[in-house]
Amino acid sequence: MSMYDSQTALIANYINPIIGDMEVQAVTPRAVDGYIQTLQKTKSVSTKTRKAVTTYVSDKTIEKIIKLLRCAFKQAVRWEIIARNPFDNVILPKTEYAKRDIWTADMIRLALDKCTDSKLYVAMNLSFACSLRMGEILGLTWENVHISDEDIAADNAYVYIDKELTRA
Repeated sequence: MSMYDSQTALIANYINPIIGDMEVQAVTPRAVDGYIQTLQKTKSVSTKTRKAVTTYVSDKTIEKIIKLLRCAFKQAVRWEIIARNPFDNVILPKTEYAKRDIWTADMIRLALDKCTDSKLYVAMNLSFACSLRMGEILGLTWENVHISDEDIAADNAYVYIDKELTRA
């Protein structure tokens, strides 16, 4: 799932249904606290690529929602729609982060040795050696590869537009 898809899902499932009808000026720190309490009692929603793992919205998801709204309201402050960002001093629920296992060099070698698909082998090698994510690897072209400079430039940014062109 892309960043665009995950942010769109947060808006569609947890922002618009609860506070989507509020005017920007009506969103106060007190309203934000109430919104967080409402989110904690809201059932999790499955998306097209992810099944809901918890019964209610997790603290980690609430953190993502607040981060998204903080960014949106920061822009509203810049545009002078509101004077202060009501999401700036939000107290979030405590989020427990599980420690991730890090692969050792031997584990990486074993995974590459077991790989029989040549294209997958190259993708895995790029992932391990260059810390590239799947979307970055799939977006690479030969123009990105600079053999003489010994580097790969994966600096292209793409914007997903889900609209149809209409003439007025």
